Amino acid sequence: MPVVKIEVCRARPLEQVTALIEAVSQAQLVAFKLPEDDKQIRYIEHKPGYFPVPPGKTEARIGFLSFDRAGNPRSPEAFVQGLRDLGYAEGRNVVIEYRDADGKTERLPALAAELVALNVDVIVAPSLLAALAAGQATGTIPILFAGVADPVTDGLVASLARPGGNT
Repeated sequence: MPVVKIEVCRARPLEQVTALIEAVSQAQLVAFKLPEDDKQIRYIEHKPGYFPVPPGKTEARIGFLSFDRAGNPRSPEAFVQGLRDLGYAEGRNVVIEYRDADGKTERLPALAAELVALNVDVIVAPSLLAALAAGQATGTIPILFAGVADPVTDGLVASLARPGGNT
């Protein structure tokens, strides 16, 4: 029986916690074809700032690769606010390397390569085009993507149950 551990920052509303546990529970049942009573979920809450920086580092390094920041200026702001909510602050325990293609698709591969060369710990790609460029640039740095309707069809993951790779 697979065991899933969920670790989150404390102070999440009960509705969010309940929805998260239910979603993970359903995913377990489907992915592993388990009977309803054969699942285990461990839920752990931590104080803000608990989640550590990678070993041997004093701060996490995040690459933020956007296709057109001017077209969605609130995306980076919302991301930074989410980090603050988890206890991370630029200049204290996290560095964010921003790269923006200014709406020019042909710039994305070079910008993604820059982030890889900077050896960031993770690449955040808030659009399909940025996620595809990041995926082409690296097979080892984790890529966190958003704004993608069907990551399987778009070629970002092998399947939703077992994404594989680094996306």
